[in-house]
Amino acid sequence: MVKLGVIEEIIISPSGLDGIAKIKFEDQIGVIFCYILLIKYYEPGERPQMVDAYTDSLDGAAALKVGAEVEFDISVIFVNKYESISKDEALGYKQPIFESSHTEINAEVNEVSDDYTMLCNIDGLGEGILVDCEIGTGDIEIGERIRFNGEIKAEPHIVMKTNI
Repeated sequence: MVKLGVIEEIIISPSGLDGIAKIKFEDQIGVIFCYILLIKYYEPGERPQMVDAYTDSLDGAAALKVGAEVEFDISVIFVNKYESISKDEALGYKQPIFESSHTEINAEVNEVSDDYTMLCNIDGLGEGILVDCEIGTGDIEIGERIRFNGEIKAEPHIVMKTNI
């Protein structure tokens, strides 16, 4: 799912090889913290104004600057468990840890792509969000509502302009 957003802040993780981008999206999403994979080492804890992030498009790398307007491919990664929930439970997500991409999600499955990926509808994020499961999709069925934890990943798709 491609979404347009403005990078408000970049925080380097303790490994120095990935980070968190605080991104303000123009639609219903608002401001969320997203995982970004970096293509080189940065000082852990640093809050740089610009980083080089990995992307499948844009020749493998994109320079991300604070203030830049970017189209991001939004997905959920690092899902290592899930459970079925009732149809009465609301769909949506919350990020309970400040400055973290860790996210608690209630979703409805609309496609099981293979043994490790599925597309889900997540209120507030959108429809057809790619969800990557580390444990496999098991016996998940289309139309099933599930609860899981993961990280919202924002992979640069197109860097539009810098607003600073």
